Amino acid sequence: MSFTAADLLTGGATPLTTEPGLRALDVDGKRVEYIVLGRATAPPLVILHGGRCSADDWSNVVPVLARTHRAVIADGLVEPFDPWRLWLLFSHLGIQRASFIVHSAGGMTWRAMYRLQPHRISGVVSIDTQGVGQTIVVRLWPHERFSPEAAALYERRRAQMEALKPQHRGDYPSDVNITARNVAYHRATLSPAQLADTRPPPRVVELFAGAVPATPEPIADAGKFITCPVLVIHTGRGKLGPEDITPEWIDQNIQASDVQYEVMREASHWPWLEQPEWFFELVQPFLARCTSPAAV
Repeated sequence: MSFTAADLLTGGATPLTTEPGLRALDVDGKRVEYIVLGRATAPPLVILHGGRCSADDWSNVVPVLARTHRAVIADGLVEPFDPWRLWLLFSHLGIQRASFIVHSAGGMTWRAMYRLQPHRISGVVSIDTQGVGQTIVVRLWPHERFSPEAAALYERRRAQMEALKPQHRGDYPSDVNITARNVAYHRATLSPAQLADTRPPPRVVELFAGAVPATPEPIADAGKFITCPVLVIHTGRGKLGPEDITPEWIDQNIQASDVQYEVMREASHWPWLEQPEWFFELVQPFLARCTSPAAV
């Protein structure tokens, strides 16, 4: 069975790279690719996707988030994320301070960005990342930890799960997870030019105005160095539940003092694709809390 990026789009979502379309900013000879939705005067919200992912993976939820925010979705599928160039992009767009949603490997990009410009971040939603501290790689836990619901789901999809790479065979056995993993495997075989051919080219190629500022010295990342509010979303993959995460564990592993920690037992690595209503229920109140005049 073959999988394409379009298979990830749920609810009839239109790819973001098609509408409103991909843009690109040239910064010192390297491109930063991105998409913008929402009113220019709305509070800024930045989304950083995970490895072997793209902005289009967020097509089912971004139009809703853009009703209340100016959403900037960075796309690193072809041009890998560069923390400082991303900050220069936001300066180019007139964004001085923003909230973030980061997923998987995108969390490490966010961590590097925070260390460069912590005063420009008003809050972060961290989904299955180590960007805000240590996490638990639940997919590596034994199958015996599966809930009855996940175990039954696994049996129905056993052949598809066993066809995944060994490190993913203990993951949540949902259609979204199976599809997303196979899309990532396919993307890993493509060259940058072939990846670029999988979506429309950037509609606008701009040049960064003026001299490119030097990268600032990053702050130390020891201890509770993250001072903005943090919402951690940890997907349980049918094995981990809220009862497994204690306040002591959070204090020892998350490098922030203002933390809301949420575990969703029956969810894969892409919870906004599987259960968008649950995603909005958690994320929208948190983003409203992070919104301030300084973030606009």
